[in-house]
Amino acid sequence: MATKKFIRQCITCKKQEPIRQHQLMGDLPEFRVNPERAFYHCGVDYTGFVEVKANKGRGIKTTKGYIALFVCMVTKAVHLELVSDLTSSAFLAAVHRMPARRGAPRHMYSDNGTNFVGAHRKLQEEYHHLQNVFSDKLFTEITKLNIEWHFNAPSWPQAGGLWERAVRSLKHHLKRVIGQQKLTF
Repeated sequence: MATKKFIRQCITCKKQEPIRQHQLMGDLPEFRVNPERAFYHCGVDYTGFVEVKANKGRGIKTTKGYIALFVCMVTKAVHLELVSDLTSSAFLAAVHRMPARRGAPRHMYSDNGTNFVGAHRKLQEEYHHLQNVFSDKLFTEITKLNIEWHFNAPSWPQAGGLWERAVRSLKHHLKRVIGQQKLTF
C-alpha cells in the first residue's frame, strides 16, 4: 500500500505516464450529417473587399467589390458570387443568381450582418406580397423556393466556423493565384 501511494504521488512518474483526458465532442446538428441535395442547407458570408476594375485597359480606376461565399452544410461545396457593394439589394441579387446554378436553398445560415438581416426582411416582404397576389397553383410553386433564414446568436462567432474557414481558404488561394493583379467583373 505504501508503495502504491508513493507511486501515485511521484511527480516524475506522472510526467512520464500521464493520465490522458479525452475531450467529449458534441454531436453535429442533424442538417450537417443527414444526406440532402447540395446547397439545401447553405451557410453564407462575405470576404473582405477585393479591388475590381471597371473596364479593361491600363490606368483604369478600381472600386471595392466583395465576394459572397455560399457553403453547402452537408457536402462543404462552395459557390462564389462577386457583389458590387455591401447593401442588401446587392446581396439579394447574388442570392437570386446562386439558385440558377445550384438550386434554391431551403435553409440559409449566417451571422447577424446588417446586409443579411435586411435581405431576410426583404425576402419575407416579397414572400407575403406574393401570397396575396398569385393563385394557389402558382403559390405552391413559389413556396417551394421559400428560404428559411437562421441567424447565429449575437457575439458568437464560433457558430459560423464552417463558412469562416471557407473564407479563410478562399483568401489564401486568391492571394497566391491573383496576387496584386486587379480583375474586372
